[in-house]
Amino acid sequence: MQNSTPTSGNSDVMYSTAIKKINNTNWALELLKSKELILGGQLLSLLTIRDGLLHLACTAAPGAVTLECLVAFSRVIDTIDMDHITSEVVNQVCHKTMVAYNILDEGVDKLEKLQTELDGCVNWAKEQVCDLKQYQKNVQGEIEKGVAELVEALRIALTEIQ
Repeated sequence: MQNSTPTSGNSDVMYSTAIKKINNTNWALELLKSKELILGGQLLSLLTIRDGLLHLACTAAPGAVTLECLVAFSRVIDTIDMDHITSEVVNQVCHKTMVAYNILDEGVDKLEKLQTELDGCVNWAKEQVCDLKQYQKNVQGEIEKGVAELVEALRIALTEIQ
């Protein structure tokens, strides 16, 4: 499964950490069972591994869990006797899952950038609302002042007419 190593820097660190964490088959099985990717008491077969990998790929599990599970699957696969073609299929599923993970990983960075930009837009909109409220107060003040001047002018005009 060497070709399934992630390509982005952040993923490389996470993958290395997962390899250190999942350092034997027992831990690998425990993790896969805890994530319900392999059922307890189930015979470990290539079909079980394939189904678990496909499930992992389809559900787009969070990155770190995906990496740990891929490492765990690779540990378990190493203990199963299988022919080269079947092994290659499993490696391809792992590789495609890692490609999907890398896309998700890059997507997170893009989403964070977009979130920052959106926060900026929200702040700008709030400033606009504050400016509009101030403008509204100023206009209201001018209207009240104008009405007061009109009332005063009418009062003076009425006084002069009488």
